[in-house]
Amino acid sequence: MPSLESRFDDTIEDLKQLGHVPDPESIEQLRARLDDLVAEVRRMVPADDERRYDLILRGRQAKGLLVDATERLRPQPRHR
Repeated sequence: MPSLESRFDDTIEDLKQLGHVPDPESIEQLRARLDDLVAEVRRMVPADDERRYDLILRGRQAKGLLVDATERLRPQPRHR
């Protein structure tokens, strides 16, 4: 099984590949994957482990990309 680091990196890369108008189903699949990864970090990596900090940063980066992708789904206001 790939490491948590590589799974976060894969998720980040997949989020970057969503494009200008992302598919809502793809966003939801990536959201679920990210939720699972974050839960796994909480369960498996002790709070005092230096590795946990790096994983949390990767999770935050992925969350930011997820929020951006979700925002691109919303209709943009038309300017006159």
